Amino acid sequence: MSGFIRGKIECYIANKDFNFNLQNGFKNLYDFFTSHPNYTLIALNYGATNGPASSAAGTGTGYADPNNSNGPNFPTFGNNAWFVVRANATTIRPYDVFHYFQLGTEVNATRGLAYNQAPANPSLINGQTVVAGSNNNGGLGYACAIGISGSGGPIGGNTITGPNITGFGGSTSGSLGAGFGNPWRGSMNALTGTLGIDQKANGGSNGLTGVWGQPPGSGSYASGSGVMIFPRSNDGSNGSHQWSSTLGHFAENTMCIFEAGTNNNDWRMHIIGDDDSFVIYIDVGDQNTNNSLTYSGLYLPMNFQASGSQSLITPYVVLADGIDALPWNANNESTWGDAAGTQNKQGGIIGNTSASVKPVVLDYPNVFFSDTNFQPNNQISSSVGSYGGNPPTQPGAVIGGAFFDELQIPVGIFETTPAQVSGYLGEIDFVRWVFNVPIPGIRWDFSRVWIGNPTNNFRLSVPWDNIGRTVPRTGWTRQGITFVRPPLTAYGVVA
Repeated sequence: MSGFIRGKIECYIANKDFNFNLQNGFKNLYDFFTSHPNYTLIALNYGATNGPASSAAGTGTGYADPNNSNGPNFPTFGNNAWFVVRANATTIRPYDVFHYFQLGTEVNATRGLAYNQAPANPSLINGQTVVAGSNNNGGLGYACAIGISGSGGPIGGNTITGPNITGFGGSTSGSLGAGFGNPWRGSMNALTGTLGIDQKANGGSNGLTGVWGQPPGSGSYASGSGVMIFPRSNDGSNGSHQWSSTLGHFAENTMCIFEAGTNNNDWRMHIIGDDDSFVIYIDVGDQNTNNSLTYSGLYLPMNFQASGSQSLITPYVVLADGIDALPWNANNESTWGDAAGTQNKQGGIIGNTSASVKPVVLDYPNVFFSDTNFQPNNQISSSVGSYGGNPPTQPGAVIGGAFFDELQIPVGIFETTPAQVSGYLGEIDFVRWVFNVPIPGIRWDFSRVWIGNPTNNFRLSVPWDNIGRTVPRTGWTRQGITFVRPPLTAYGVVA
């Protein structure tokens, strides 16, 4: 992990209509990523004019209200709106990651569109044009990609160059000496300040070929050596939606990071990230009983990696389960990222630079979870520490407090197509396992929060607001509470 931890938390969305909730959740995603200093907006489409909004749907980036309380002509996102941001390379992660987000509302409603219709075509969510099993109700979709080789130099001025394709260019992070380039094949008008009109590449009908593809280079359309695309179904020789002109697939599949169902209850939404990784947590009903958490970011590779394997790249992993409730299911051989891309659990993991994303499998550290005597861990819970003041962000008086065992999440590869390849690769640290703690709960120093389901003792721990010392479930505005804080390293624990 690198950079400051930033959050847009306690976003309370209470429209009593899941279509508007979806739109406003999408709006919160847009606001978080376009205000984060390490993300660059490169493409944006406001969406169709029949979205769940005012008469000005599809003309802007505002919140939508069922009663048009913002005014009948207030510009808002329309249905099938989408945007792409680039997570610029860091010293820890020496390559760009390109993130795509899409809004999809109720298809049966007169204001709704199937997920693969313009202006988002081509696009699927979990391999389908609607969220499966939800009576054609909507969802929020997500995909991301990492280019390999190709042009890594900055784009000069306001001119985006490419092989006869407007808007198709290399990375602009300016720090990619290894040559990781731009895999996005669509237009990038937003990068130069013209918002809302960008197009996805849709297989050639608009002159742009393939949603994602090998990065461009100096005069060669496919000088890059490959592209890694999440979810796994978009990538690899056996993915059903990989970029391939011969198969007619164009990496159009997105994973469902949240499915609305028919639930018109309130939402509580949190988005938290540093410069390399982020989590999106949505709690429908505001009761921790029907919720989802998406993680996209780094994992810590296991020690003693052989030269030529993970030693060549900072590993990346994506886990998205927008339909099943938390905690993440870590049963034996429970994987994220099937080749068809139709399962609820989508994502994937990379282990090297060979342009391949594999299904990810994770597990519980059950030995420590099996005995509640480990909670809290009394070896480090009393009369130790170096935090002082209020909030406790500076060295000062000794402050004690109960700590709970927060364990890194083991992750690995589990591939069955074309041949079984499985194994442990490392651990996620930005999100951690925790057991037998109250929810919603908070660590004593407010630097971590516990989330999950009250019917299951397994919980997840994610970074939180120790600057404002925000108490969970106390925010009541849809734009939420924002915070910025440095990562904390007291007690040898990165918060």
